[in-house]
Amino acid sequence: MGPVEFKRGKDAGSITCILATTKNAAGEVAWRTDFPNNVSVAKEKNLDCGVSQSALEPDAPDFITLSMRGEHRFGPETSQADACRLALDKAGANAFVRTSRDLGITSSAYEEHIRAVEVSSKNIYEAQGKMVCSIYAEITVSRAQADGRKVIAEAMSSLSNRQPIVATQLEPKRSISNVNDEIEVKRLRDEIRELRAKQEAENQKELAITRDNEPPKLIITKQQVEGVKALIEGQVFDNVEVAEVLINGRPIKIDSDGVFRFSGYIPTGGAKFEIAVFDQAGLNTVDALSLQRYKSQSRSRVIFDSLDPTTRRVKSNNNAIALIVGVAEYSKTAPAEFADNDAQVFYDYAHLKLGIPQNRIQVLVNDKADEVGLLTGVNKWLKRSVRQGESDVYIFFAGHGLASDDGDTAYLIPYDGAPDFLERTAISRDEVFREVSSVNPRSVTVFLDTCYSGDTRGESRLIAGRPLGIKLQEQSLPKGFTVLTAAGGDQIAKPLKEAQHGMFSYFLMKGMEGDADTNSDNQITARELHSYVRENVVQQSGGSQVPELQGDGEKVLVRFR
Repeated sequence: MGPVEFKRGKDAGSITCILATTKNAAGEVAWRTDFPNNVSVAKEKNLDCGVSQSALEPDAPDFITLSMRGEHRFGPETSQADACRLALDKAGANAFVRTSRDLGITSSAYEEHIRAVEVSSKNIYEAQGKMVCSIYAEITVSRAQADGRKVIAEAMSSLSNRQPIVATQLEPKRSISNVNDEIEVKRLRDEIRELRAKQEAENQKELAITRDNEPPKLIITKQQVEGVKALIEGQVFDNVEVAEVLINGRPIKIDSDGVFRFSGYIPTGGAKFEIAVFDQAGLNTVDALSLQRYKSQSRSRVIFDSLDPTTRRVKSNNNAIALIVGVAEYSKTAPAEFADNDAQVFYDYAHLKLGIPQNRIQVLVNDKADEVGLLTGVNKWLKRSVRQGESDVYIFFAGHGLASDDGDTAYLIPYDGAPDFLERTAISRDEVFREVSSVNPRSVTVFLDTCYSGDTRGESRLIAGRPLGIKLQEQSLPKGFTVLTAAGGDQIAKPLKEAQHGMFSYFLMKGMEGDADTNSDNQITARELHSYVRENVVQQSGGSQVPELQGDGEKVLVRFR
């Protein structure tokens, strides 16, 4: 086999190293290197012609690794293909040999090494702004099988036909430590730059402050009163910088646009607010506001809960019957304030709290409750509707009452009644009780929101010049009657103006809603209802009106489900 020549470059001068194979005395193929020009000169120059010293020794191992490497730059004057071809030539010209001894492995492990290092590559990358084509090959063969020319030729042929791979990372990779160092250096440079800029700005600001002779500006954009609060808004400006805003000596926050907002308490007599603005030079601007609270138009008053008969359901009483009378506007005497309202609302309590069917309730209000209307209601409708021994009769009257001069007889005054002709135009309470008792009902319950003293709910006199202090004497009651009256015989039955009802009527109905069920047994007796009404009426009247109870106090009036 002929030699393969490799030019070794300027360090080798004109020496040509020839890598070839021969057979030794035992007939084995061996690598050898010839130095045809001057071997001694080559050795003196320490030129091994690409072959390690161990490869030239007679007892060299049986396995040889041939390495090839070459690079060439390309650009405007050299194409990529030409650069790769020249790099391949350089790789072939720079081939060198290593043995297993050079690699530090034993012959027994060399088979694995052969498989591991038999590689080649052809890459394109960028270095220092230049494009480079790089060729590399490493082939391991045994001495017995090696043909230097053939091995190199096959490697070069394979690399020549291969398309180069363009590296995705064109710039040489930097180590992490180098990258971190560069980042830290950049950060420090930026920080120094920022500090210098900040210091320069501070210097300029200090210079501007020392030269400042213009006070800050203050604009009030809003001042209003909402309830007990004052709302103040404004904006401040300065040719350098606003230092702070104070309202009555209290620091107020301002935003980046110089806008401030304040909310403060205003007492009944009003309040003054001093707004002071200071700039960095100590110059200031001061403004003062005086704000007054709006006077409340509402008056203090006592508030009572609204009446509501729908709150709790009761048991029905189909044997019950009711006559309800309310006279507020009289034709021949002073009005009885809210009496008509009492009667109209009590209609719902008769149905929803006493359990009386609606078709068994008759209501007479104002002019419908004249003398004829009252007599008709009692003597015809009521007496004819009662079932003897079974019916529970309820009578409600709100209006004027009056006692006879001797105090022995109590009268209920109808719409057209004349107090001066009491015995002829009014209806005796005893007469009503006798007529109802004559039909023998099971029970009779009477609610009278009236008084007999001669005073009205409006505290005027029914009869001018009539002596004060006429007291109705205690009246006897027929069997089975229970009577709740608004006041004592010489007292005034007053209105509850806030509730727009008679005082007695309001608490009577309120107690029937359930407030009077003091022992929480789901029923209200006449005594429980009277106790509730009496307690509240005495409180609201200051003790001048005391409701009374006659008859069966244990009679159950309201039965809740």
